[in-house]
Amino acid sequence: MRPNDKDDKPVPNASAVLDAVIDLVAEEEAENGQPTEQDIRWSRDLRAQMQSRIAALRRQLTPAQPNAPQDTPRGTDIRALDREGLLARLEAHRGGGGGNARQDLTGLSDDDLRQMLANLVGRPPGK
Repeated sequence: MRPNDKDDKPVPNASAVLDAVIDLVAEEEAENGQPTEQDIRWSRDLRAQMQSRIAALRRQLTPAQPNAPQDTPRGTDIRALDREGLLARLEAHRGGGGGNARQDLTGLSDDDLRQMLANLVGRPPGK
């Protein structure tokens, strides 16, 4: 615009015009552009990097051993049981199902059995 023009608007500076053009080109490319192999590689690398950082943050915030209510007398009793004792207590809790009740627990570790028994003992009656 020249000083003689009828509009009294200020003359836009070059960086404002360039910013507006770049914004329009970027918007057009986002809507209609096709990604190149380089774009795809970059996005995959970025995703892997972000997933790695998130996993590291989760490891920092997650305790190594989950907090179990082991300070209760029930927890102490359960920790003291051997595998046969755990199976007997679980069987009693299930209504004494006999040999079949033990067969489906053979794949579980002693800690798994302790956790299962703690969950069963900790439930309110009728649930």
